[in-house]
Amino acid sequence: MSNPLWLGNTTKSGQELFLGHESLLRHFMAIGSSGSGKTVLCKVLTEEILHSKIPVICIDPQGDLCSLAIPELRANVLKEHGLDPAFAEELATMIDPVIYTPASSKGIHLTADPFPVTTYASKEEHIRATSVTASIVTSLLGYDLNSADADGAAAFLNLMIELWKPKCYVDLAKQIHKMDSEAMGEYNSVINTTKIEQLSQRMSRTLIGSKS
Repeated sequence: MSNPLWLGNTTKSGQELFLGHESLLRHFMAIGSSGSGKTVLCKVLTEEILHSKIPVICIDPQGDLCSLAIPELRANVLKEHGLDPAFAEELATMIDPVIYTPASSKGIHLTADPFPVTTYASKEEHIRATSVTASIVTSLLGYDLNSADADGAAAFLNLMIELWKPKCYVDLAKQIHKMDSEAMGEYNSVINTTKIEQLSQRMSRTLIGSKS
């Protein structure tokens, strides 16, 4: 992460412009008239940050930056601006982009309901969405997400969501609550029976009173 971020070249002299990583700790704003290159600048900056292995979260109402998550589109963007498409291929091997969409069936649907009813365009999106759902439920149940208990609970929930395909949180909670010790024992490689019983109790408590 020692190399600075490359932003491009100046129009007149052709001098290369760089931005140090420490600059990312401060505010940045791209201002200009329509067509002046604000989006292109943000795309270049985003790609350079990712190339430096720094995670990026983009809030992108127009969908301009999300197109960078599609390898073939990313290569086209680079070609249009006279840049090396090989950079796009290298970047594609370095990052794992995930697109969350609060008002669309594309990408991974963001919603207050951890079990959104939607159809995913690919198996990869479905797998990611299931993993996200399991993580959300684990968080809602009050687990410390940095703990081994949380890892086991999330892995178990992920398996149950894949196996049972519950329509909502309540369905999942009830199905887990109905499991007997023998059924729980089938998942000892992921989480032991006692931990599943504790998980079930936590879920049951969320279905009554104010927590419900």
